[in-house]
Amino acid sequence: AVFRFGSEKVKFVGYFGTYLSYWSGAYTQNSIQLDKMTDKAENANYVFTKNDRRFDMGLGTGVGVDFRVGKGWFELMARHNLGLLNRYKDSPLKSYNCNFNISIAYLFDFTKHE
Repeated sequence: AVFRFGSEKVKFVGYFGTYLSYWSGAYTQNSIQLDKMTDKAENANYVFTKNDRRFDMGLGTGVGVDFRVGKGWFELMARHNLGLLNRYKDSPLKSYNCNFNISIAYLFDFTKHE
Protein backbone atom coordinates (compact mmCIF):
# COMPACT_ATOMS: atom_id res chain seq x y z
CA ALA A 1 0.00 0.00 0.00
CA VAL A 2 1.25 3.46 -0.87
CA PHE A 3 -0.29 6.62 0.47
CA ARG A 4 0.42 10.22 -0.45
CA PHE A 5 -0.81 13.42 1.12
CA GLY A 6 0.08 17.07 0.73
CA SER A 7 -0.26 19.89 -1.77
CA GLU A 8 -0.05 19.95 -5.55
CA LYS A 9 3.67 20.82 -5.27
CA VAL A 10 4.90 18.61 -2.38
CA LYS A 11 3.52 15.27 -1.20
CA PHE A 12 4.66 13.05 1.64
CA VAL A 13 4.73 9.35 0.80
CA GLY A 14 4.28 6.29 3.00
CA TYR A 15 4.78 2.69 1.94
CA PHE A 16 3.83 -0.56 3.70
CA GLY A 17 3.50 -4.05 2.32
CA THR A 18 4.91 -7.52 1.88
CA TYR A 19 7.58 -8.81 -0.44
CA LEU A 20 8.70 -12.10 -1.93
CA SER A 21 12.29 -12.48 -3.04
CA TYR A 22 14.75 -15.01 -4.49
CA TRP A 23 18.42 -15.20 -3.46
CA SER A 24 20.05 -15.25 -6.89
CA GLY A 25 23.71 -14.78 -5.98
CA ALA A 26 26.21 -13.60 -3.41
CA TYR A 27 29.87 -13.26 -2.66
CA THR A 28 31.96 -13.56 0.48
CA GLN A 29 34.73 -11.25 1.59
CA ASN A 30 37.55 -12.09 3.96
CA SER A 31 39.98 -9.49 5.23
CA ILE A 32 42.42 -8.78 8.04
CA GLN A 33 42.13 -5.52 9.96
CA LEU A 34 45.07 -4.14 11.93
CA ASP A 35 45.13 -0.68 13.53
CA LYS A 36 42.02 0.44 11.62
CA MET A 37 43.57 -0.51 8.26
CA THR A 38 42.26 -3.38 6.16
CA ASP A 39 44.80 -5.55 4.40
CA LYS A 40 44.55 -8.53 2.07
CA ALA A 41 40.82 -8.40 1.26
CA GLU A 42 39.71 -11.42 -0.78
CA ASN A 43 36.39 -11.81 -2.59
CA ALA A 44 34.91 -15.13 -3.68
CA ASN A 45 31.59 -16.21 -5.18
CA TYR A 46 29.28 -17.82 -2.63
CA VAL A 47 28.52 -21.47 -3.35
CA PHE A 48 24.95 -22.35 -2.42
CA THR A 49 24.22 -25.47 -0.36
CA LYS A 50 20.99 -27.43 -0.01
CA ASN A 51 20.66 -25.97 3.50
CA ASP A 52 20.30 -22.42 2.11
CA ARG A 53 16.75 -21.08 1.87
CA ARG A 54 16.80 -19.09 -1.37
CA PHE A 55 13.22 -17.78 -1.19
CA ASP A 56 12.30 -15.17 1.38
CA MET A 57 9.21 -13.22 2.30
CA GLY A 58 8.86 -10.31 4.64
CA LEU A 59 7.61 -6.83 5.39
CA GLY A 60 8.56 -3.65 3.59
CA THR A 61 8.12 -0.12 4.95
CA GLY A 62 9.20 3.27 3.71
CA VAL A 63 8.78 7.02 3.83
CA GLY A 64 9.57 9.69 1.30
CA VAL A 65 8.64 12.92 -0.35
CA ASP A 66 7.52 13.85 -3.90
CA PHE A 67 8.22 17.27 -5.43
CA ARG A 68 6.37 18.50 -8.52
CA VAL A 69 8.93 19.13 -11.27
CA GLY A 70 7.57 20.03 -14.68
CA LYS A 71 4.84 17.60 -15.67
CA GLY A 72 6.02 14.85 -13.30
CA TRP A 73 7.31 14.26 -9.78
CA PHE A 74 10.82 13.96 -8.33
CA GLU A 75 10.75 11.34 -5.54
CA LEU A 76 13.14 10.68 -2.64
CA MET A 77 12.33 7.49 -0.72
CA ALA A 78 13.93 5.55 2.16
CA ARG A 79 12.83 1.92 2.58
CA HIS A 80 13.43 -0.98 4.93
CA ASN A 81 12.81 -4.67 4.17
CA LEU A 82 12.67 -7.18 7.03
CA GLY A 83 12.80 -10.88 6.16
CA LEU A 84 10.60 -13.26 8.15
CA LEU A 85 12.17 -16.60 7.15
CA ASN A 86 15.44 -17.97 8.50
CA ARG A 87 18.07 -18.00 5.72
CA TYR A 88 19.07 -21.57 6.60
CA LYS A 89 16.68 -24.55 6.58
CA ASP A 90 18.17 -26.85 9.24
CA SER A 91 20.31 -24.68 11.49
CA PRO A 92 20.03 -23.42 15.06
CA LEU A 93 21.68 -20.22 13.78
CA LYS A 94 19.02 -17.55 13.31
CA SER A 95 19.89 -15.37 10.34
CA TYR A 96 17.34 -13.12 8.60
CA ASN A 97 17.51 -10.77 5.65
CA CYS A 98 17.36 -7.09 6.52
CA ASN A 99 18.18 -4.20 4.21
CA PHE A 100 17.84 -0.48 3.93
CA ASN A 101 17.79 1.41 0.65
CA ILE A 102 17.36 4.90 -0.66
CA SER A 103 15.81 5.59 -4.03
CA ILE A 104 15.71 8.67 -6.21
CA ALA A 105 13.24 8.65 -9.08
CA TYR A 106 11.37 10.78 -11.54
CA LEU A 107 7.71 9.79 -11.87
CA PHE A 108 6.06 10.64 -15.18
CA ASP A 109 2.46 11.86 -15.02
CA PHE A 110 0.44 10.33 -17.85
CA THR A 111 -2.95 11.61 -16.71
CA LYS A 112 -4.73 14.08 -18.95
CA HIS A 113 -5.01 17.55 -17.40
CA GLU A 114 -7.53 20.05 -18.70
